[in-house]
Amino acid sequence: MTRICITINFFPIAGGARAIAYEVWRTLHNEYEVHFLTIPPKTYHKQYIIHPLQRSRRFYLPFNPGLFPFNIGYVIFGFLKLLYLNKKYHFNVILSQDGVFTGLYSVLFGKITGTKVVVMDYGATTNYLSSEYWNFQNATATKGLGSMRSLHTMLIRATARIAIQLTARMADRFGVLGHELSKIYQNLRVDNFKLRTIQYSVDEDFFKPSEAKKTEGRRRLGILNNSIVVNATCRLSQEKGVEYLLPAFKQAIRQNNRMVCLLVGKGNMAEFAAEFVKQNGLENRIILMGEASPEKVRDLLQLSDVFVYAGVSGSNVSLAVLEAMAVRLAVIAADSPLSHRDLLANNRGIAVPTKDISALAKAISLLSENDRLRNEIAENGRRWVLEHHSLKVTKANIEALVRT
Repeated sequence: MTRICITINFFPIAGGARAIAYEVWRTLHNEYEVHFLTIPPKTYHKQYIIHPLQRSRRFYLPFNPGLFPFNIGYVIFGFLKLLYLNKKYHFNVILSQDGVFTGLYSVLFGKITGTKVVVMDYGATTNYLSSEYWNFQNATATKGLGSMRSLHTMLIRATARIAIQLTARMADRFGVLGHELSKIYQNLRVDNFKLRTIQYSVDEDFFKPSEAKKTEGRRRLGILNNSIVVNATCRLSQEKGVEYLLPAFKQAIRQNNRMVCLLVGKGNMAEFAAEFVKQNGLENRIILMGEASPEKVRDLLQLSDVFVYAGVSGSNVSLAVLEAMAVRLAVIAADSPLSHRDLLANNRGIAVPTKDISALAKAISLLSENDRLRNEIAENGRRWVLEHHSLKVTKANIEALVRT
């Protein structure tokens, strides 16, 4: 049987990376023997064949792609581990799930062994090249050691640029998430015939509207049926614009007594969110749901009316936005990335300027007060997702990358 090894820095358990990695596996595992080389989670379904690159999760040592010089050790160790595994399994294709340090050890292995290497990039390249991304990292880092942190940032970015350039030069094919990443790879002089743009896909059977679940879900949370429920599901971090989202909620709540806001997720701004809600006496109007499983995320979307995404940085359309559209919610999203403008054009949603609290609040108020517009946007959005972000489209793209 043809064997494929998916290399990824850690096995994703949530978010867009998880969705794509799972879709890659689901697309291929019936026809190919699919292996993972990664940092495994503490528990995972036994249907996956996972070879541990290292046993601890994130911020792991001694091999860590996010820390210099441990990122160099990560490349060397990943390369050697792949060589070791290949002696037993003889992989036909390597699917690297980023175009930076994981991509580098994968393409080095490919050149040595003559194995086809496909790089799938969901935004890692954009992050390492983005000054705004590193500003966020420095802002959330432990205080102190300012000059050392600046030196580290300079070194990790320098080695990342080298890794990106070498990976772009040596990989056989590229699947990149979104048109903005495509432009980056074109600037890296990757030939167009090697490049395929892919998009997030949504399982339309899993994420679908359900009036029965809407009623039951609201009953469980003690939310009145005539309430307007506004949902924001995201990592609670600066990148996701939590510091702009919560004041926008506050402004909109003042305009509508029926509004209840759900904030779903965890992250380094969870304490900020809790303190904001407490200080403003909004405990009954902004409900902090904490971390949620994919099933719970789906259930909370199904009981909602409006979805808000306030992210301030990004390289591709938010998967959370697509899932909300599939559930038939009226979506409001910040225009970072700019592709959100195209996604929400033609009355499929409302795109607002990034970091604009007033614009967010006005859009929330508009949709919460206008039932006809809210329903029209929700219907248009769901139709678009089913036509352009289906599993069938993503499956065709993945198969084309592997087979050509």
